[in-house]
Amino acid sequence: GFELLPNFCHAGEQLKTLDGWNFTNAAVAQVEEEFTLKHHVMVYVILERQSGFYVKQVLSIYWFLTTLMFSFFVLQPEDFTKRLVDILKIVLTQTTFRFSVEHRLPKVQVWTPFDVYLISCQILCCLIVAAFLVCFILSQKEGQACLTQEIERIFLVVLASVWVIWNLGFIIYAAYRKRPSR
Repeated sequence: GFELLPNFCHAGEQLKTLDGWNFTNAAVAQVEEEFTLKHHVMVYVILERQSGFYVKQVLSIYWFLTTLMFSFFVLQPEDFTKRLVDILKIVLTQTTFRFSVEHRLPKVQVWTPFDVYLISCQILCCLIVAAFLVCFILSQKEGQACLTQEIERIFLVVLASVWVIWNLGFIIYAAYRKRPSR
């Protein structure tokens, strides 16, 4: 047999380059091939992705893109087509972003909080489009300008409030869901 020198296994400098990962455990094993009697060393390293990585790199971008949809309430209710096209641009951007980061996300067979958050972004998008459609239909009727403005304000306040409360709840849930084990 043989031994590895302690300075050979020191990974202090290498750990600095593992941005977004936590080093949890490592093992070194000597393996002997049966027929050739050659000795090999196998190094096993267990890494865990830091949860902050997903928040900074993925969820914050989804939050920004979804929150950006509220800016389309500035457009006139009669501009439903323009509002819809702009929202579809954001949805396309979200979808493209999802596919570009998918290889960095863990592969699991159950829904994760990340998946729930992405679905909530899509649900909010559908609710905003529905609000725009209702306001557009109301704006087509004569003498409904003031009512349309009031209903649009109500939609904006309600949807924005739900979005803020949902995000605060999600942040609290995410903060308490995974506590580091000591």
